[in-house]
Order: sequence, then structure tokens, then C-alpha cells
Amino acid sequence: MGDGLARPAFGHAYTDGETRRISVLLGGLVQWGDELSPVRIRQLSCAGARVESASIPPVGSVVRFSRGMAMVTARVAAAGRDGFELMFGRIIGEDELRIFLSGTSLTIADDDAALPISKN
Repeated sequence: MGDGLARPAFGHAYTDGETRRISVLLGGLVQWGDELSPVRIRQLSCAGARVESASIPPVGSVVRFSRGMAMVTARVAAAGRDGFELMFGRIIGEDELRIFLSGTSLTIADDDAALPISKN
């Protein structure tokens, strides 16, 4: 692709083409290891997100992505100079996607809480 992002191959059961991306301009947070970085969410879908940030975690890192009380574990699928793409560890439902868009509270699913966060 011509967007300057390096993309490794991953064995996930879904691709970007299988979910509709929503263009947004929202604030969020990404945590990996001891680092907690504010991000600007540019695109959001049930499978992942594209964000802009001054701090870029290494490609392949497992991170926790949040907005308000909504939270999901994700893997950094691609990174560029000013942002990166996240591939969620699970497909989130449309109701959960709406919670991310509104920034209201959400209970963390057990499968998210069990995944380790990269210490890069």
C-alpha cells in the first residue's frame, strides 16, 4: 500500500476488507509495558483502528487500546512515522463499537483481561 506503513503477515481470521472502517477524529489511549500514550483515533472498525501518536510501539507488540472506559487488547499490525494500525485480539460487536465512539463505560471482557501486554 502507498501509505508508508510497514505491514507484517499475521495469521488472523479476518482482514481489513471484512469490516467497515469509520473515519473519526477522537482521543484515546494505548498502553504497552509501562508506557501509556495518548492517541488520535483516525479510523475505527470492529476489527481494529488506525491511530496517530508521537510514541509508536514496535510492530507486533500486544497493547491495550482504550477510549473512556471501553478497552480492548490489540496487536500493532503496522507502523509509520506518525501513527500505527491496531488489529484487535477479537472482533468487537457493533454495540461495543458504539461505546468506543461515544466514550462511555464498558465492562472489560475476560478474554481481554487475560492477554499479556508487551513490555517493549
